[in-house]
Amino acid sequence: RDWIFPIMNTSQNWFAEMLLKQLGKQFGKAGSWPEGLAVARRFLIDSVRADSTQFSLSDGSGLSSSNLMSPLVFTQLLRYMRRHPRYNTFAAGLPQAGLVGSLRTRFLGTALSGKVRAKTGSISRVQSLSGYIERAGGPLMFSILANHHAEPSRTMMAAIDSVVVEMGRAVSGGR
Repeated sequence: RDWIFPIMNTSQNWFAEMLLKQLGKQFGKAGSWPEGLAVARRFLIDSVRADSTQFSLSDGSGLSSSNLMSPLVFTQLLRYMRRHPRYNTFAAGLPQAGLVGSLRTRFLGTALSGKVRAKTGSISRVQSLSGYIERAGGPLMFSILANHHAEPSRTMMAAIDSVVVEMGRAVSGGR
């Protein structure tokens, strides 16, 4: 639980890499990247029920350009976590719109301020946002990935945010 907040909220990639090794040590054969990746892969297939052709893992932080994951797998993982007994620990680590973390300046002045809990992701020419829109009828899970785009990062993040705002409007009857 102490590692979740820095990994999720402020994207401390070193923590993510060490967590992967811990997974290998505790649930695999050794505290190594290959064992951690094998554990994570089995978890996604066996517990989350993700299709193995929809993802490929290369590191713990997501910084490798060899990592691949479809938006479907991200939303399956979010659904799995929402039902998990330790969801509250997971949710406490997610950045929340308008509050501390990587979403502190996003969704301000919209109906979603404080209502979006999501993990950001970015590397060269890739931006993503996956998480929950909290609403009265239950959460809406979403995952938006923009790969190999030519837009400046800020422009792409604004475009992603506008899609999330529209989803929030559509599900709340604001259309």
